Amino acid sequence: MAPVAIRMLPSYAQPTEGEREIWNQISAVLQDSESILTDLQAYKGAGPEIRDAIQNPNDIQLQEKAWNAVCPLVVRLKRFYEFSIRLEKALQSLLESLTCPPYTPTQHLEREQALAKEFAEILHFTLRFDELKMRNPAIQNDFSYYRRTISRNRINNMHLDIENEVNNEMANRMSLFYAEATPMLKTLSNATMHFVSENKTLPIENTTDCLSTMTSVCKVMLETPEYRSRFTSEETLMFCMRVMVGVIILYDHVHPVGAFCKTSKIDMKGCIKVLKEQAPDSVEGLLNALRKKKEKKKRKRKEKKKRKKKKRKKKKKRKKKKEKEKERKERKKRKKRKERKERKHLPTRSSITNVRVQQLLGSSKVSLS
Repeated sequence: MAPVAIRMLPSYAQPTEGEREIWNQISAVLQDSESILTDLQAYKGAGPEIRDAIQNPNDIQLQEKAWNAVCPLVVRLKRFYEFSIRLEKALQSLLESLTCPPYTPTQHLEREQALAKEFAEILHFTLRFDELKMRNPAIQNDFSYYRRTISRNRINNMHLDIENEVNNEMANRMSLFYAEATPMLKTLSNATMHFVSENKTLPIENTTDCLSTMTSVCKVMLETPEYRSRFTSEETLMFCMRVMVGVIILYDHVHPVGAFCKTSKIDMKGCIKVLKEQAPDSVEGLLNALRKKKEKKKRKRKEKKKRKKKKRKKKKKRKKKKEKEKERKERKKRKKRKERKERKHLPTRSSITNVRVQQLLGSSKVSLS
């Protein structure tokens, strides 16, 4: 565990010849991550312009001012979204390399430390992006205004130049992406699930064990003074904590029973303890992310129980109904049998005629004598 722990830090781990091809592909994606975060951090939004335009719907000048402020921002949001697609593909390539047989997850992390570091960098970027996005409500406000304006102009048969840049299909996909509280993490979770479902021959344990091993590595780095002393800055410490939380959330998303159950391979108590030992301001967002995930899981379990209870109730009701129907049919059959039996004992028409004939014959014999 020790060598892996050290080399997962941002300043360590160089690719071997076997890793180089995948490493180069991922590096090409990750080299844009810093500029994406810088752009997102500098995102101010077009709140005042939009507010003025909404309050003065007949003022053409204010409408144009708001539109001209929103359009460049939408192009920037499109860039963020397109980066998430690149990141999704990069993660799938990484998972393929870090989970393929015949090696165990620990052996993979020992052998392919440069790829493990890139996986850590993807998770660090993801949580950083989502933290910034959650603090910036202007993103959704700007995009909603853009969608409304486009729809209104489409009704009036007007085509705007920006539609060549962000067409309707792209706008729909972006809308779903930014509607998520943590869009990048959702993208990675979906990518991991997609990887698991696409590789049915690969045991799911290969993926979950890889994630739980990475969590253990981060936890060891944070709680062991020997490794902790090698952290060169506060940002390196945050890097390690974000990676740990990101991996826990991915594990919880992929594993059939999740990260928060007793049988989980992740030491959740230990991870939370490590986070709580840090400065509260720096880890509040990370603890909230885990808390929300746990609550969501609990809510899902409750809903599942509720659905099962409802299903059982319906099944019981159907069974009762079937039993009643069966009983009704049995009663009907018994009634019919009884009626048939009674009819058997009643004298028939022919028997009545025979009796009368015999009576007549009897009377005629008497008169003759």
